[in-house]
Amino acid sequence: MTIYIDDSGTSPENAVAVAAGWIAHTDSWVDFQADWDKARDLDGDKFDSMHMAEFVFGRKGTEFEGWSLEKKQRISARLRGIVKNKVAKGFALGIVKKDFDELVPNALRVRGFESHYTSAIRRVLGMIDAWRQNI
Repeated sequence: MTIYIDDSGTSPENAVAVAAGWIAHTDSWVDFQADWDKARDLDGDKFDSMHMAEFVFGRKGTEFEGWSLEKKQRISARLRGIVKNKVAKGFALGIVKKDFDELVPNALRVRGFESHYTSAIRRVLGMIDAWRQNI
């Protein structure tokens, strides 16, 4: 199986750090990529690369600038369908940075949980490990 994990909120300005990912049989990722490529190359709905913050907010200077809500909903529904049909399981964890800073003791930080991000990634990997042991 192959895992893809990404992060969000690692900038100091963000209040929450998130790690999220998907796991699937390696062959499923080939099909996933083919379906994703088709979905991002449809006339009227073309895009080069999906960056969710840029997509949602239609940031100025991005390929998503000026896209209507209807178009975004249509494309996100299509992409969610691909994820739902091709991956085995999804995992995500958010950590409120202020709480982490106040509550996580140094003894735990020196054992691999030194930051919001590494803690989130380690917990997501732990979730994946627990899931794999039960399938």
